[in-house]
Amino acid sequence: MTTPKLLYTIEQPHGMGELYFLWQKGESHSLLATTGTDATVAVHDRSGQLLERMKLQGLCGGMEWDQDGDYLAIITPNSNTVLLWECHANKRINIETGLREPPSCIAWAYGEPLLAVGTQKGNLALYNHHTTKRIPIIGKHTKKITCAAWNKDSILVLASEDKSLSINNSDGDTLRMISLRDAPNDLQFSEMKTDERVAGENTISLVVGKRTLYLYNLLNPENPIELAFQQRYGSIVSYKWYGDGYILIGFSAGFIIAISTHIKEVGEELFQVKNHKDNLTDVAVCNGMAASCGDGQLKLIAIWNNGEVSGSVMPAGGAERCAWSSDGRLLATAGRAYLNVYVTALPPLHAAYGTRVITLTSLTEATVYQCIAVAEPTPLATYTLPTEPSVIALGGSHVCCASGTLAWFYPLTGGAAARRQYPAPIEMITLAGEYAAALFQGRAMLHVIDQIDPSQPEKEAMLFPEPHMQGAKIVDIHLTSDFFIFVTDQGHVEYFGVEEWRSCARYRHACGLRRLHCDIGGARAALLDERRRLVVYCPAADHVAAVTRNVATDVRGIIWDICLSDRNVFIIYTDEAIETYYYAANSINGSHVDLVGTTPLMAGQIPLILFSGDVYCYANAGSVLKMALDSHNTGGLADADTEKRLANQRRHIEKLLLLRRFSEAWLFCDAVDEVELWRKMGEAAIADLNVEFAIRVYTRLSDVAMVWALEDASHIEDLSILCGMLCACVDKGDAAVRWLEG
Repeated sequence: MTTPKLLYTIEQPHGMGELYFLWQKGESHSLLATTGTDATVAVHDRSGQLLERMKLQGLCGGMEWDQDGDYLAIITPNSNTVLLWECHANKRINIETGLREPPSCIAWAYGEPLLAVGTQKGNLALYNHHTTKRIPIIGKHTKKITCAAWNKDSILVLASEDKSLSINNSDGDTLRMISLRDAPNDLQFSEMKTDERVAGENTISLVVGKRTLYLYNLLNPENPIELAFQQRYGSIVSYKWYGDGYILIGFSAGFIIAISTHIKEVGEELFQVKNHKDNLTDVAVCNGMAASCGDGQLKLIAIWNNGEVSGSVMPAGGAERCAWSSDGRLLATAGRAYLNVYVTALPPLHAAYGTRVITLTSLTEATVYQCIAVAEPTPLATYTLPTEPSVIALGGSHVCCASGTLAWFYPLTGGAAARRQYPAPIEMITLAGEYAAALFQGRAMLHVIDQIDPSQPEKEAMLFPEPHMQGAKIVDIHLTSDFFIFVTDQGHVEYFGVEEWRSCARYRHACGLRRLHCDIGGARAALLDERRRLVVYCPAADHVAAVTRNVATDVRGIIWDICLSDRNVFIIYTDEAIETYYYAANSINGSHVDLVGTTPLMAGQIPLILFSGDVYCYANAGSVLKMALDSHNTGGLADADTEKRLANQRRHIEKLLLLRRFSEAWLFCDAVDEVELWRKMGEAAIADLNVEFAIRVYTRLSDVAMVWALEDASHIEDLSILCGMLCACVDKGDAAVRWLEG
């Protein structure tokens, strides 16, 4: 069980007493509106700072953000106007409803700023903020309208204390009236599961008499469904739709149940848990997680794991209400006079450099971990960032965070951050030594982070792509201590020497490229093109080798091994697995790539560093985990059962030969001592042009003719002739002819 990480607490934002809040809607928005007993509405930013406070004519009777998060509408029982706050202009507008009595509820339509206002006497007003047109409608209901909801097809539903439900169009015309057996509340729109899928929000749901859940399908109006629950659950406090037509319901006695709305399963309980001993006051749902408030506690629930409690916390002031921000990363809870906001999900921001990684561990906090030469990844330093970043980077001497067009560079040795502004919002940034490279809008900039020696002339920042790449857009970048490397959507691969300050190597691929993944020095680069093909490019030899994969799953990333003896090993990771490969730059088969093995990958894990068969992965909440690849796994080599042990050792020898770990393979061949395995190792050494090791193997096999042939070949310096001679040694005559003719 984990404890949610507290981001901030606001103490008494509205004095003592009840506290209510509402998150801004819209994916990129996260303002938080609060109100309470002091007759004001306050708006706070994502970090809890107060942006605006609005004095009302009485206690707040309701507030609602529009669907895009641009406008906040506020009503009070002491005024017949609606206060509208425009967040971008920080502007307040009082809207006359055209009705004499105070509003009782409000709801924004989808697609346009159309506000429905229900009143204490059952009347309705519609207000369009774009056109400022008002439509007052008298006598929609005979008593107070308690709640309203729109669907995405501009159908407006109103629920009233007169025990009825009205379905209306966007002009306020009544389409249908439905009588209920008791007073309704908590009106929502969603999609009910049916055998024949019909897109759209087709189901009205509401609580009737605090005891039953009423489901009304617009496509089947003659057969509404009313679900009753066990008396011991208590009254319905709150409910939320989630997933594919499921509903999570919280009851006052502390019970939480989940039901399906599929017509064959309707009302069937998927799970039932009692999460709170005495009482429950609220539930919230977001992205497979749920939260509940009760007994002063906030609990996190895994709704796809039968409602199991995955986290719990006792907030300051208790917990009576809870809700997630629209991006699902922040969970707010309100108690008596206290507002607490917790981080429940972080954007997966991370970077690696050498043996270290940096991850975002809170919204404005990044942690550097040491991964190699320690038993487990160890935090080295934590940096408090000036803003919530969209990009983070790590170099040999700096940490960088970027948001929008601004980047901050923190020295690893400590000290103040250097700030730099770029011409456009930063999409990616990479560091190495004293240099930084940033990618923005299809262009890249290379520059010095700090001018170390004032006596040396400053190198001007360099913009790419260069003029000869007319119309090309840079899609990915990489920076090493020696090279700035980038690829374009037209297939260019460019190596720019940071010391020489000029281009050092160029390659043009057959089609546009999407991604670039280089080893630690830039000597090998894996390229993913727009046709989803992978090749390994070696600039020193100016040739490419195709990577043949057995599966067609999307490539999420590629990591090269940073261990010097395993520098030709790399991994490709997908959503489900890690594939280990070996790049043979020179062999009797030409340059090629071999698949070594596959390792399952847990959901949410992202490989960052590969070192001698150990992978260091980003995990939940910015932590770093170490895992061993199956391709390097040594399990079962000392099994007590002789047959199993020998079988495991044979398989392990095959993997070692694919990894070109010939010295280790020798030890296991010596233990198994089978002529066939010795010959296989000798042929593998010959194929890899490791003549000296092959001589050792065939000496062990007492194959005098092969040893003499290999000793003659060991003096050949020309690569083509050497490959031809070695092909002849292993009876590959056709290949030998091709090498010698070439």
